Amino acid sequence: GRGRLGRSFVSESGEGIFLSVLFYPDLPPEKVTDTVAYSAVILRRAISRVAGVLPSVKWVNDLYLGGKKLAGILCECVFSENKKSPAIIAGMGINVYKNAVNNEISDIATSIEAETNLRISREKLTEEIIEEFLKNLSSIGSQEILSEYRESSFIIGKKVTVRPIAGEPYEATAVEILDDYSLLVEPQDGGRLALNSGEISVKLKIEG
Repeated sequence: GRGRLGRSFVSESGEGIFLSVLFYPDLPPEKVTDTVAYSAVILRRAISRVAGVLPSVKWVNDLYLGGKKLAGILCECVFSENKKSPAIIAGMGINVYKNAVNNEISDIATSIEAETNLRISREKLTEEIIEEFLKNLSSIGSQEILSEYRESSFIIGKKVTVRPIAGEPYEATAVEILDDYSLLVEPQDGGRLALNSGEISVKLKIEG
């Protein structure tokens, strides 16, 4: 599969869900982050309904469970000459069974089976994701999605490493998620910055 910033990943066949959904939200290109947040909320809801666990969100596009990465999301704009707004392709990768995570990354990634001891139906989860995704499209950009996205975030108040697209990484504290889904941080050297690109990492204390 393909992730953010040109990264690729490999998973054993039949162990995860790798799904792309094409849709046409009435949004300008600069609002594509709204679709990432929407996808995260919908994916979180679907996993909760099928597996009985509720993942947390790491800004901007990852779901975590048990302190490890469970799923990732990548949204891309597709422009067409005869449409004012771009189409969006939302790509989602979810680790469902234990073998979706190889030993090399088992300290930072997990699966639904590893966290719950359940071998849920991949087909049922896929159906739930698609159904929830398509029936709630009108809520993209809504206060409901923003509130749920904020509530599901586990990074607020934590020390993070910010890795900007251009420039050197730096340490900061995550303060809040703003109305446009930017992440407000306080760098160690002072001030506040609103991040709308790049990525962050946070060192989690794993119990066990």
